[in-house]
Amino acid sequence: MKKIISLSVMAVLLTACGGNKLELDLEKVQNAVAEEALKKKSIEEGDYTKEDIEVVKVCESVELDETKDDFKGQYIVDWKTNDDKYELDFSMNSDYEVGYSSSRLKPIEDRCISVE
Repeated sequence: MKKIISLSVMAVLLTACGGNKLELDLEKVQNAVAEEALKKKSIEEGDYTKEDIEVVKVCESVELDETKDDFKGQYIVDWKTNDDKYELDFSMNSDYEVGYSSSRLKPIEDRCISVE
């Protein structure tokens, strides 16, 4: 029983500390996305809180005219509200700075993680 609990705790710590295949700290991703989402007028007017914003998927991405070998630390982060009323995406850099310019990026499909 102790072994199962230890493995579960280790899996959670690895995920939070960049143990996923993108080597991102998912807690930092969640916080950055939630903070930026709450600045959107539609989200702000809906009385949503940070806890109502859920990161769904994160993909490494490149400019539209580039190949996956040109990856420079840009990500597309898909997120939604927990009531599924809003489903949007943001761009994010490797410093966890979130922006709105995801339309100039394309995801590298084999370098994505789903977040649950």
